[in-house]
Amino acid sequence: MRLRIISGILKGRFIDVPRKFSAQPMGERVRSALFNSLTGELEGASVLDAFGGSGACGLEAFSRGASNILILEKDRSVYRYLNKNFKKLNLVEDSRIHASKAPVQNYLKANPKLQFNVIICDPPYDLAEKAAIPLSGLKDSDLVKTLNLISSKLKKDGTLILSWPEKVELPELAGLSLVKSKNYAGAKLAWYD
Repeated sequence: MRLRIISGILKGRFIDVPRKFSAQPMGERVRSALFNSLTGELEGASVLDAFGGSGACGLEAFSRGASNILILEKDRSVYRYLNKNFKKLNLVEDSRIHASKAPVQNYLKANPKLQFNVIICDPPYDLAEKAAIPLSGLKDSDLVKTLNLISSKLKKDGTLILSWPEKVELPELAGLSLVKSKNYAGAKLAWYD
């Protein structure tokens, strides 16, 4: 499977995604809506692509002018594809973009001073759906605890965008306010600041 970078210096370039990808990559329509909402915020920004998967969001942020991008993806086979895509796009030696195969919580706890202008979270939807059963379980789930750790890394006046299953209630994130949410054919984007 291949995903297209929508805009910026890498516009029209394709990245590869494993055929047996454990999570559904964010569709182009949803990615387009997400990044159109960030117009003017990405130039020179530091961006975290948590639960990076294919790396499409981090690479799109890079393409649109972000100056410091971190993509976190713990799945080894997906991480290998990230590295292949970095080579394909001639980004291996570029110090502005970095990927790590460490789990999100581990990486952020090991690097407590990290702060980002923009955070994009696209956790696997099955984790969100499982965490929401029973309904009272969402608040105390490991996923929401991880999201709260992630949200603590947002700089003042920054934006966190969460991709979430459309039918699952959005989590409350410590220290952040939900600004808006919008549904896109099974997916929901939520903007927090």
